[in-house]
Amino acid sequence: MSTKGSNFKLPSLHDIGTFDGTTPAEPFLSRLEELFKTMNDGQDVDPSTHIRAIDISLVKGAAQFVDSSLVFQSITTRARQNKAVDQDLKDFQQAFRETYPEESPNAELRQGEAEDLSAYYQRVLRMYKRAGARDEPVSPSEPLSRLEKYVLNSFIYRFAHGLRDKMLFLEALNRNVLGADSLTQAMERVEQAATAMEFQANLAKSHNTNLMRQHQSRSKMFNISVKVTACVESGHARTFNLNPGRAVIAGGAEISIVSRAFVTKHKIPMHDLGSVGFKGLRMGNADGRQVNVTQFAVLEVDCQGIVRSVWAVVTPDEQPRTRVVLTLGHPWLYDVGAKFDIAGSKLTIGIQEEGDTITTIQGPKVALSPRQGMVLCPADPSALDKYVGWKDEDTYLEHLMKIISLARQ
Repeated sequence: MSTKGSNFKLPSLHDIGTFDGTTPAEPFLSRLEELFKTMNDGQDVDPSTHIRAIDISLVKGAAQFVDSSLVFQSITTRARQNKAVDQDLKDFQQAFRETYPEESPNAELRQGEAEDLSAYYQRVLRMYKRAGARDEPVSPSEPLSRLEKYVLNSFIYRFAHGLRDKMLFLEALNRNVLGADSLTQAMERVEQAATAMEFQANLAKSHNTNLMRQHQSRSKMFNISVKVTACVESGHARTFNLNPGRAVIAGGAEISIVSRAFVTKHKIPMHDLGSVGFKGLRMGNADGRQVNVTQFAVLEVDCQGIVRSVWAVVTPDEQPRTRVVLTLGHPWLYDVGAKFDIAGSKLTIGIQEEGDTITTIQGPKVALSPRQGMVLCPADPSALDKYVGWKDEDTYLEHLMKIISLARQ
């Protein structure tokens, strides 16, 4: 290790310039090294001088990146004391190259096409630790600083948004992955989301799939009559009447959905989801596989005299699984100011300030099971008679466990 920094010729601060982290680190690091060699007959300066030169050039996000790490603070302290070694310089430079790589100015972590979830997480964790950061939980005597928490939250955000399966990402959001207090906890919540999705896929293959779907449509959705107006291929507007059962309001649907068969038959224009920032969405098709959905249609929906524009995702299959043409989800419910009365199975829609007439829609009747209060079941117990394995002494929960058992066989 050389400590004779004063023996080297050094460039001016103007020549060194600044680095804020919005561009790749490699050009800056290479230019600085070339400056030192040019002024010193092809020789680089000692590690302490080199590290100090990098440190004084850092501004904004790049400066916060170093300040947030106890590891980097130790390196810069040794450099100021002329005690830094070659490995300190290598670690310092490598951290910048990995955090601000050449392939992307503001590198977004992305799960590779052939990379499984565990490998993706381990790669993110390695990058996070190489940046000198600590993952929760840490010792109570050495809690994360505000800047360390900022870096941690940034990595959790990038890890979640980089998931290849966007349906998994949405399920993880429902489990508050962005509110995790560590990368470890974020991974746990993503794994829980993946397990829940796998269970739902298995349940869809169970012996009672069709009966469950029929029951759910009766007990969890509001069947309504609506008028749908859309511009067709000819450029003219056409209005279609959708009777109850063909149009439903689904309180559990995060998006509105329209049947591809309906859109194709009536030559309603479809638009690319990628054009509005929704690439990689997936949906189950008729044979149970998860497939990409790539298009949406813009419809004008008149429900009980309340008219709203609806952007509806087009299903991936030409052949519909049910007779449902249009499912109105959360965005429509928000747009019409929906209010649910769960006990009364009623839905009130309409916003008076927008000139709507407030309307109440009666939904399916449900009730708590007489033997336990964990789930709702149809108010009319005869609705369950067709299920295989259902007996009078069964509770709804016991029956649900039978379905789960069948799904796992």
